[in-house]
Amino acid sequence: LKNTRGIAFAIYNKTLSHSVLINQSIVPLLRKGMLNHEFVPYYQPIIDSKTGKMVMAEALVRWFTPTKGMVSPNDFIPILEKNGFIGELDYYVRDQVCAFIKKRCEAGDAFPVSVNISRI
Repeated sequence: LKNTRGIAFAIYNKTLSHSVLINQSIVPLLRKGMLNHEFVPYYQPIIDSKTGKMVMAEALVRWFTPTKGMVSPNDFIPILEKNGFIGELDYYVRDQVCAFIKKRCEAGDAFPVSVNISRI
């Protein structure tokens, strides 16, 4: 809603309606998704252009729900940022990546992994 001189109003459009419906359907599933390990880091390799070898990776989070399947980061990241839950997801992904790196270290095959953290 916009508020001008004490008068609140909103202009309806399909994009706004779609956004509200996504927000209402996703927010209740977010915390449950973290508890159930539905958020999964995917590792995008970063290749040295001179040698052609992987030198590190970037962790990209994906969310797979039992009811909706894969939910696009474009659908859940802005909602998490708006509702203040993004920090929880940042810590969750960090912990998952640290566990991954630890396993790679134990196997003698570790490499650096970058993790995107929300500005919020």
